[in-house]
Parts: sequence; structure tokens; C-alpha cells
Amino acid sequence: MPAITPSLYRRACAQFPTGIAIATAFDGEPHGLTVNSLTSISLRPPIVMFAIDRETLVIEAFRRVTHFAINILSADQQELSSAFAYRPENRFGGVDWSPGIESVPLLAGSLATLECRLVRVLPMGDHEVFFGEALAADVAEEGDPLVYFRGRYARLTKPDSSL
Repeated sequence: MPAITPSLYRRACAQFPTGIAIATAFDGEPHGLTVNSLTSISLRPPIVMFAIDRETLVIEAFRRVTHFAINILSADQQELSSAFAYRPENRFGGVDWSPGIESVPLLAGSLATLECRLVRVLPMGDHEVFFGEALAADVAEEGDPLVYFRGRYARLTKPDSSL
């Protein structure tokens, strides 16, 4: 087995398809970034986690707040995902959102939103892991998720009903 390198590690992890979400916070102004490190940790209490690279400027806003939101994106929100991943400033310019608990931005058109109270932040490698207790949720009745696989956006195929 080859020795692990950052490139090999990234390629191996890219074999695991992930959903895409935008984590948002509000500290007098809205902040947000695209994440695919989202994981449900616990049902009782409902705990979710995501990670932010320490080099990312928006991490300071998430360190300052007591609440955040997770906006799970639909397949037709690829442009929004890219904007929140790559646009350095004015990520909310032209974005349709409404304030949730503690004014956290809830993005219109999301498949689901979770409004969370920040419960813990842990340093982990070159990231910080944010844990939040879900206080409120909203789920769309229909829609397909935005998916990331092998370093690019992908779409789910419809499940075979015969399985």
C-alpha cells in the first residue's frame, strides 16, 4: 500500500459522495461558506457538526457567534454553492434569505435548514470542528440534493424501485 500523502488522501476521500450545505452565521452582518463536512452526530440531543479550515477568513465570524444555520442545498443551487465557496466578499449579494433564530441566514430554496446553538468548537488538524444542537428545522417536500463526488458536482440517479 502506498504511503499516504495529502494528494492521495484527497483522492481517496473524493470517492465518498457528500451532500453540499452552506453554513451561515450572523454577527451584525451575514456570513456563510460552503461545507461538505456535515455530519449528524446525535439524535438525543440533535447534534450536527461541520468543519472549517483555519485559513478561511469567515472562521472568525463563526467563532464569535452563539448560533448558526445549516442550509442543505438542492440540486438547482450549484451556482449558490460555488459563490459561497469561491467568492471572497459579498457572498450574500443577490441571495434570497430570511433571518432565523438569532438572525442566522436561512437560504431560500434549500432542501432543509437546521438552526443550531453552538455547543462546542474543537481544533482538529488544519480545521476547527463546530458542533451545534439543532433547535429548529424546516424540510422541503420535494427536490434532489446537490452532491459532490470525485472533485465535481454530481446528480443522484433515481433509485430502482425493485430493490
